Amino acid sequence: MGLRLGGLLGLALILLALASCGGHSSVTPPGDFTRLTAQVLDGAGNPLAGLNVRVEGQDTGVVTGSDGSFALNAGAFPNGVNSSNEILLGKGGVVIGSEAIVPADDTDITIRFGDPGTGTATVQGVALNEISGAGLTGVQVTLFSVEGGVFQTTSSGGGNFTFNYVPAGSWQLVGFLAGYQPEMAFLDVKDGETVDSSLNLSPDGQIRPGDGVKVKGVLKDSKTGEPIAGAFVSCMADTGYMGVPEPGVYNDVATGGPVTGGGNSGSGEVKPMDDSAPPSSGGGGSTLPGNGPSGPPDEPGNFAPWRYDPQYQETTTGADGSFEFPNEVVGYSLYFNYNADGYLSGSHYETLAGVSGEINVSLELDPIIPTDVTGLVHDSDGNPVEGAYVEFIFGGGFTGGGPSPCRCRR
Repeated sequence: MGLRLGGLLGLALILLALASCGGHSSVTPPGDFTRLTAQVLDGAGNPLAGLNVRVEGQDTGVVTGSDGSFALNAGAFPNGVNSSNEILLGKGGVVIGSEAIVPADDTDITIRFGDPGTGTATVQGVALNEISGAGLTGVQVTLFSVEGGVFQTTSSGGGNFTFNYVPAGSWQLVGFLAGYQPEMAFLDVKDGETVDSSLNLSPDGQIRPGDGVKVKGVLKDSKTGEPIAGAFVSCMADTGYMGVPEPGVYNDVATGGPVTGGGNSGSGEVKPMDDSAPPSSGGGGSTLPGNGPSGPPDEPGNFAPWRYDPQYQETTTGADGSFEFPNEVVGYSLYFNYNADGYLSGSHYETLAGVSGEINVSLELDPIIPTDVTGLVHDSDGNPVEGAYVEFIFGGGFTGGGPSPCRCRR
């Protein structure tokens, strides 16, 4: 009996040792799994806050807290809690890091991207308002690489930011600030060097320098060709949705060709993260594919939809019939409406395809020319009808060139 008991104890110890080799306890049954809690840290041990959390490409609606923490229930894992699931962490269309985990193996984890103090380079720069040139304080600046390293800081007074102890390699720098379009730069960092790279963030709804088109023109009398002074002219720029790619596909920086968004481990992938606007052209001399709807046709193409709000402007023609709108526009097309005393109202459509810098339009208004209207009222047999009431209604020139409608009443 003693031998049998001893054998069972020995077997138990062997099983316990085997279970401890993996660093985890036995696999949690799906029915016992409650939730996964996690904290995300950068290479310096600082929490990564404000990041969207996706699992296997699906949005969870969860954002990391100020201490980098987040929690996910069992239903957030498409592959089940006892299988590997890829957690994607990012913001504004950029995945800065990913980690493949089996939730049931460890329900309280720490995800850390990179090792502290392993590099000898410095990356520094300044975050600027691209329109005014002023330094931006409070920009969340993230430096990340495909090798798995992530560093994050916040721009201080004047927009300055610095990353120390950065390992050599290819890095991506991205800045986020509420009310501004995200901005990205691609950096090649060498051991011991200091890399300077500025981030130029464009305010939401304001057109980036060089992207807009100046709209001007002249309004004339369609009959005489004379300019019409003091006329009202309005313009609406239709921006719509530009550069919508295939779902899950982005453009390769080097080749301009499409690359399917994959589930590579580590960090630094550039692929759709959520429905917010993606980074536009990069600062520091580097570019991310797609800088908005008016980007040159030889650019690689847009990484995701990027749009401005429709832009409406109005003005009055000068003595020579000329007009010019104060603000540049960007978008698909322009819609003009215009009117002047003594003229019929006019409208005009103009495409912006292939237009850059400036567009000059020529508009005309048809003068209202008084005309006598005469005619004959008769019955169905052709007999004249005496004493009929006749009312002439002008259709405004929108009846396709046919006769204007009239109503007759006896």
